[in-house]
Amino acid sequence: EKAVTGTKRARSAEAPGVSNSQAERSARPGGHPPVKAKLVKAPSPAAQLTQLLKSLGPEADEGQYKDLRRLVDTLVLDGDAGPACVALPMQQRLVVSKFIAEDLPELLHSKGEVSQGGKGVGNPGTLLRVAEEGVLKILCLWLKDFSDSRSEIGEKETPILEACLAATVRLPIPSKEFYYWMKDEGLGRVVRNFSINISLAKSVKVQAKSLMRHWAEFIDRHEGIWY
Repeated sequence: EKAVTGTKRARSAEAPGVSNSQAERSARPGGHPPVKAKLVKAPSPAAQLTQLLKSLGPEADEGQYKDLRRLVDTLVLDGDAGPACVALPMQQRLVVSKFIAEDLPELLHSKGEVSQGGKGVGNPGTLLRVAEEGVLKILCLWLKDFSDSRSEIGEKETPILEACLAATVRLPIPSKEFYYWMKDEGLGRVVRNFSINISLAKSVKVQAKSLMRHWAEFIDRHEGIWY
């Protein structure tokens, strides 16, 4: 008789073509492999930002604004390549800009905020807080990035720049300090250059002129207070 070299479990592990892990699985009741946990993909910064903005309105509490500020602070933090928000893919910039320009004002209106400038414009209360918590700074940094970019603004980038300009029009300048930051960064010159750049689409130039008028009117109302 042949000598017994081990238990049935050991012999199965030694069998050709059967790995130790397979032997372990076959030894379990039912012989079923363990179920792997499904990996959940983290939402993009753009998705996080739009979700936070969707939660705002007349009933929003300070905790929601603090969450917004924490996210914005991470996006405007300077790194080796500049602010993190500038590193966001163009598609994410488009998502945020279009939401602020088109969806947010209407959403605020549906939540009961009464517009001062016609239906769908939104109430300055929430929009002012959104600007104060740093969202306007993100938009301004995107505009500067378009201006500083050495590559031409082509067909793919045009809708993104236009949406960014339209979103910036929606948000009021939140403070004197922010007004002076805009001056130091040359935002007025940046937007003016968009309005007269013959290589840009007409829709972009129209939107840039609209933003220039918006800023001029807003600053005129603060003459003698801010400067």
